[in-house]
Amino acid sequence: MELSDQLIAAAMVNNGRKALLVRRSAKVSPVELHALAHHELGVHMTTSLNAQLQPLEVFSLGLPGATHTQEGLAIFSEYLSGNLTLKRLKSLAQRVIAVDLMIRYGDFCRTWRTLVEDYGVEHEEAFRVCTRVHRGGGFTKDHLYLSGFRDALQLHRSRDIRGLFIGKTGFEYLDLIDDLLARELLAAPKYLPVCLEQPGQSAPELDYLVACIR
Repeated sequence: MELSDQLIAAAMVNNGRKALLVRRSAKVSPVELHALAHHELGVHMTTSLNAQLQPLEVFSLGLPGATHTQEGLAIFSEYLSGNLTLKRLKSLAQRVIAVDLMIRYGDFCRTWRTLVEDYGVEHEEAFRVCTRVHRGGGFTKDHLYLSGFRDALQLHRSRDIRGLFIGKTGFEYLDLIDDLLARELLAAPKYLPVCLEQPGQSAPELDYLVACIR
């Protein structure tokens, strides 16, 4: 683990250094700390390590749709472990709104004002969300978290998804990955999120809201 003054997010995995970077000023609750562990280590780090065991480097570089899949699996891991909170779910939804506003208007102040005035987001949190999506002239990655979570959850309810953890994969390639694993042309994932075998439990209200995501 390394402390950093350069992060907007509370934490992130540096794949090249195999290190977990944590924002020096980050303040999180015990539940948020466990969620971060399941998100960053349980998914991003494990898929990075598994990718290095594959005969094809593309699983380290990332298949098409890898970001959508990675972030979806990471939020799914938070949820399955019982550490996804209502606050976190609202934050993910706010990011989708902010990305939409950024694309349509490209105005940091308008995005911030809409979050605060129309959605009741606290000033500091609204600023943090705006900074995430307006950085570098516009960064749309944050709209993938919620839709990726939805897709990961739906897939998990219908089939075994362990093949997605062999590296930086894509949801749409799971059939092909499973076939290559069965033929022993790819290495089975050595590292997997703990929550796949030992799932936690979420509040009924959160389960209901998650089921409503479209």
